[in-house]
Amino acid sequence: MTISVSKPALAALILAAGVSTIARAEAPRKWGVYPWGRSKNLQIPADMPVRGIPFTWRWEELETARGKYNFDEAVRQRLEMVKAMNGYTHIMFHVAPITPDWVYEAGVPKVIMPERITPARKLQKPTYPYYFDPLYKEILHELVTALSNYIAALPEDLKSRIIFIQVAEGATGDGQPYKGIPLDSKFRISEKAWNDYRRETWAYYQAAFQRADGSLNVPLLVNGDANTDVENQWLLDHTKVFGVKQGMFSHGYLVSDTIDRLARWEEFRRRAQASGHTIFSRGEQDEEWRVCGWSNQNPPRAFYWSALFALHCKLDVWNVPIDALATQPIKEAVLTFNRYAGYNEPAGSPGAFCALRRGLDASDTKAFPESEFGEATKLNVDRYLKIAAAYSKFGARQGDPQKAIGGGMRNRQADDQNDVGWRILPGNFERHLSQLDPEQTSIGLWDTGPAKHPYGLFARRFDTASGRTRMSFKLADGFFEHPASEHGVKLRIVYLDQGKGGWDLVYATRRGEKSAHRVVLEASGKWREITVTLPDAVWDHRLAGGADLALRQSGGGDTTFHLIELERI
Repeated sequence: MTISVSKPALAALILAAGVSTIARAEAPRKWGVYPWGRSKNLQIPADMPVRGIPFTWRWEELETARGKYNFDEAVRQRLEMVKAMNGYTHIMFHVAPITPDWVYEAGVPKVIMPERITPARKLQKPTYPYYFDPLYKEILHELVTALSNYIAALPEDLKSRIIFIQVAEGATGDGQPYKGIPLDSKFRISEKAWNDYRRETWAYYQAAFQRADGSLNVPLLVNGDANTDVENQWLLDHTKVFGVKQGMFSHGYLVSDTIDRLARWEEFRRRAQASGHTIFSRGEQDEEWRVCGWSNQNPPRAFYWSALFALHCKLDVWNVPIDALATQPIKEAVLTFNRYAGYNEPAGSPGAFCALRRGLDASDTKAFPESEFGEATKLNVDRYLKIAAAYSKFGARQGDPQKAIGGGMRNRQADDQNDVGWRILPGNFERHLSQLDPEQTSIGLWDTGPAKHPYGLFARRFDTASGRTRMSFKLADGFFEHPASEHGVKLRIVYLDQGKGGWDLVYATRRGEKSAHRVVLEASGKWREITVTLPDAVWDHRLAGGADLALRQSGGGDTTFHLIELERI
């Protein structure tokens, strides 16, 4: 969110931004939800616990003409605002496509692009500077140097509010120089040439914002979507603390090729941590949430499951559009993300969760044989439709089939819910708590429970007819240093109060399996939850199948579950 402010208006600005009432006695954790977007007339609800206010400047907001800087207003006063709310910020300035006219008037070539439709479905005809022009580099480096010098001279209690700076080398902070192909072919840039330029720009930012004299040490964040092994190795070779933008983890929960993208991210995180690096990530939901049916039909549901997906993918900063924060009842999504953001390793995490679901992955020929569902290719719409039809009795559907067969940018334009995707995550969304043998112990459901309720987008239930009457869960190794010792926890279990019968919660103790709580269903048709304290639990996977906890049917109908969540006590 970008805000213009003068000193007399500072108090009014803080109030208008809706952040004055979320100041805390202690500084909030820096990882979690931050607003996103540019709005002057929206107020974030006082109880919406954002971590701070990011600063995403247009170039002209920082530099009105060459060498004429607006840092007191654009930088210091906004940092004073963040300090007043006891929060944090992350910063970035866009170099394109909203490049100041004076840059072109100075002699930098202007790159003309064809018209395009933005993700928010607006017609745009952007222009870009030619990044390889020596004059452009000179002008850009002047601004980077001046901004870093200004921040370095600020009081520590202001500059310490900046948790990272994102290097926006090209189009809006994405990993490409342009959105589209230049009309003049002489301005086209190869992938290799662009990545060479990106690394050159990173080096300049690093020299400016990470200084040997200790006056400034702001971590860099770069866009990971365009990185090759060369760029990843540069990060490992040149910096110890860095961030990677992971945009496809922040735009919804059904995104093509997530299996492969997440595997690459996990492997890179392991490499970084093994060599002593600190690595973090961010991504934003964008304004398409208002225009695309999968989201605007039910924003609380869309943001809630997007938060769970982002956590599963180990996103640390999630930027949520300010208009959604201001107008939609999405506080539960924000609280859920904040609770776990940054706790990517089990040791030290305050809790763990497992949100129950099944993903229908059209690339899976074992689950969906080609002899029955058709050829397993990404563009075979008929295969997706047949899979959805096979699970329609459990609530699955394919509301906008053509949007499911593309990449992530196309997926997020869906005008209805799609439940079948390509290389999507097939199982639960979780953090440090896993279900054992989910397909053998439960069945997946879609769009279940009270209409439009956020929890009911996905779920799992018992199935007595097939012998699925016990769901078992295992806490991640390392969550407790001594798992065979007793460690008290608080459990929260969300279930659908539908039908007759009931279920038990059982867990491991030193003396064996113990029943902690029995629920008798009352057939209200509502989502309900219980909270149970286990003072004597052990966590060395001693229950059947290597489990620590289990939900066990205790008679009657088949209970449906949304979530099991664990909190240290």
